Amino acid sequence: MSVEAKTPRRGDNGEGSRTEDMTGLGVENTRQGDEKATHADPFAGPDDLGPSRADVLTKLLASVPTTNDDADLTTYLRALTTHGLAVLFIAPGQKTPVDMRSPKERREADETAQEAAKAAGRADWTHAKAPAGVHLASSDPEVLEHYLAKYRTAYGDRPVNLAVAVGPSRLVIVDADTASQLDAFLTDAGMVGEPPTVRSPGAKNADGTWVHSDGGHYWFALEDGDELPTDGTGSVTATGDYAVLWRDRYVLIPPSVRPEGEYTVTGRVHALPESVRATIAAAVTTRLEARERASVPGALADDIDAWAESVPWADILEPRGWTLAARPDRCGCDTWTAPGEHASPKSATTHETGCTLDKYTVVNAPMHIWTDNPGDELETWISERGTKTLSKLQTVAALYFDGDVGAMMEAQGLTGKPYAMTAPEGKTESGTEDDDNEDARDVVAECYYPAEFWESRESLRRIRDLSLAYRAAPEATLGAVMARLSAHLPPSVEVDTGIASPVPMNMVVAVTSRSGKGKTSVLKASKKIVEFELSWSMDPLDLDAAPVKVVPGEDFPHEGKIGSGEGIAEMYWGRVTESDPNSKRDRVVRRRVRSNALMVTDEGSGLVRRIQDEKSTVGETVREAWSRAAIGQSNGTVETYRYVPEGSYSLGVLVGFQLSVAAGLLGSRELIEGTPQRFLFTWCKPNPEGASRERVRALGKQWRSGDLTPLAIVVPHVGLRVCETLAERIDSEHYDNWLSDDDDESVEGDLRSQRPAMLARTAGFLAIIDGRTETDEDGYLVVTEEDWALAEIMFERSCAIADLAISDRRKRDAIRKRRERAQDLADRIEDEELLSTDVGRAKGRILGRLTGAGQVKWSGKDGVRTALFNNSTVKDGDAALAELVESGRVRRTTIKRSEYVELVA
Repeated sequence: MSVEAKTPRRGDNGEGSRTEDMTGLGVENTRQGDEKATHADPFAGPDDLGPSRADVLTKLLASVPTTNDDADLTTYLRALTTHGLAVLFIAPGQKTPVDMRSPKERREADETAQEAAKAAGRADWTHAKAPAGVHLASSDPEVLEHYLAKYRTAYGDRPVNLAVAVGPSRLVIVDADTASQLDAFLTDAGMVGEPPTVRSPGAKNADGTWVHSDGGHYWFALEDGDELPTDGTGSVTATGDYAVLWRDRYVLIPPSVRPEGEYTVTGRVHALPESVRATIAAAVTTRLEARERASVPGALADDIDAWAESVPWADILEPRGWTLAARPDRCGCDTWTAPGEHASPKSATTHETGCTLDKYTVVNAPMHIWTDNPGDELETWISERGTKTLSKLQTVAALYFDGDVGAMMEAQGLTGKPYAMTAPEGKTESGTEDDDNEDARDVVAECYYPAEFWESRESLRRIRDLSLAYRAAPEATLGAVMARLSAHLPPSVEVDTGIASPVPMNMVVAVTSRSGKGKTSVLKASKKIVEFELSWSMDPLDLDAAPVKVVPGEDFPHEGKIGSGEGIAEMYWGRVTESDPNSKRDRVVRRRVRSNALMVTDEGSGLVRRIQDEKSTVGETVREAWSRAAIGQSNGTVETYRYVPEGSYSLGVLVGFQLSVAAGLLGSRELIEGTPQRFLFTWCKPNPEGASRERVRALGKQWRSGDLTPLAIVVPHVGLRVCETLAERIDSEHYDNWLSDDDDESVEGDLRSQRPAMLARTAGFLAIIDGRTETDEDGYLVVTEEDWALAEIMFERSCAIADLAISDRRKRDAIRKRRERAQDLADRIEDEELLSTDVGRAKGRILGRLTGAGQVKWSGKDGVRTALFNNSTVKDGDAALAELVESGRVRRTTIKRSEYVELVA
């Protein structure tokens, strides 16, 4: 007997009979004395006599499009959602969901998840991500139609793969991968001979051998009001090795295609048989019983999840020398580099709840190791257990407890209340924040320019040697020289790349170090080691002079500090004295008086605070000035009018940053707004390999003796243009980027958003510093491919420093959180000891009453003393209050012969 015969359908009255014609998978629904009804919705019947949901879905699946046409797919998607199915898009030829949300939608969803995690008390709430994978499914036809359009943009005319989310679609799916699993299920369910609802194409391994074949999915539809348990993981493997899915899972549907073949409809949708319902109930019961048995006093499974949720992967891996890689994995989760030499920085992926891989939707998501050299402890674990996928608990056991899971659980308190991650005695942290640390040096090495960079031309060798003679880092000094050069250039000097408008030469340079030392030396050295020679006359009567505005007798360019966005614009304004023709007296007026300015700040923390302040305009002005757009105000009073028109000014900005401060500039909001993309980050500690004590002393001696003289840089007043071959390359790259998907939300992707413009101006500066004075037939200085290649080295190192700043911030956050958790543990221990005595328990009662209560009366019939204690415990209460007052936790005050108490903040 089929399951349908055993399970009554909605609309059956027990008096009629039903025949089913599965020809073409249509559903023929006949009853004695009734004609077949027709309706606007071809899949729905009358409210009183309509077919069951299983019947409706059977006919719905039969309507699968036979073409890859968008109109047919849109109709199909609307039909699926009309009948309660939640659909998600799958990558062409694969089984992996694709995220069709915009970057803004993802960020907003992640921010909501972080707020929820913070409210829930999660220690790692900043790492929280919105659930993805199966949770991307939607039952909104408008949303799906929009996603289809984006799918086409991303994948072109490739066949569209679709899936349904099982839980939101109110389905139960039995997934049988092989013929034997299929037979086992049919026997268990009493459905022998029934074909799968959807036949799956199977799967092959890398060498082409079939690992799954002849299997399929059986669909079971839940009617309204039919609810399944929400406990458990949403899936269970039955004794016949087939899987039962009812929550947090998805299955592909026709017309999806994989390399092994198509998903095809071969059977009908069924009502849920009691055997499958019993399998689900048994799985949930087993899990609940396991929790109950493990309860000491809480459920061990819950304790492990809570512990895993409170301990970030950084707390586990960083003390053992692992470093966070710049790029996340394709699923959006962090990737890590193991200690030592590796061909790829992706040594492991640490999955989180928000992972887009559907199989990792639980709190205690695992780490998967990719490298063959993860370190001795993990190598031992892998060789003994044959798996490279480890949970947090297993990873801690492997790294800190010699693979002993029991010892790890006991040390972490996982026989009761979960505490923070603690290593056993002898397993100390293998890293410090000192620059002398070997691992730190390996990371910082990515911030230095290679020796061939400095040796490529005489001008760069001179800057390197002059910097070392002045005991300043060459990389940062070169960047500082570029910032100063940008402030000297006439506003008309730009770089023509052949793409859109020419690139202005305004420059913002961040001189960065971890320890905070070296920045001042760099700023001073950049003034001493070069001499700028103007290629035009400063005589205001000279008609051939470059179009610059100067104040007579004032240093050129005008120098100041960054205070606000308005202050940047104010640099170009000033007060001048002029004759008043009406009164024949002199008057002082505000006027635009300058075209060139240099802003230097040797401590960037104040600048970062102002950039982070939403009310401040400094970040916006820096971005506008970098593009030489109009800045300032044009709607204020005479005293506040400070408008500086587009293209009429030059600006160089030079800021010193500690690495931890620079990380504040690289927050998500700042990256979205585009501020850090305008900074060229340079490292202000010299490369030890090129700055030996003997060499630095020798260069210093040459400097003092006059044998090593400043580098003369001729400041041009004509524009620059890239050479023809470079122009073709830039055009090709620009076209490819223009048409490519811009959903890369990695830090590296964000920082590279201004790559072409940054390379153009950096290459232009290198050309000028090299002494380029000969122009082409149109009067332009020529930027060569070598200039561009050197600029690419500087830009890549800039991104490496930004990545290091972010990694350093995460490390510091992890250390801070560890300390907070350690303090929390100490407080808990103190509280437990406090509550072990009568006076201690009395303290707890007093503190509980005073928390959030403000000042309350202690004495008298209506006082706290009377409310909390009786005749036998009042002595303990008085003693407890005395100790709390003595320790400073409670303040006691007498007002009109009555005592009042309050909790001290």
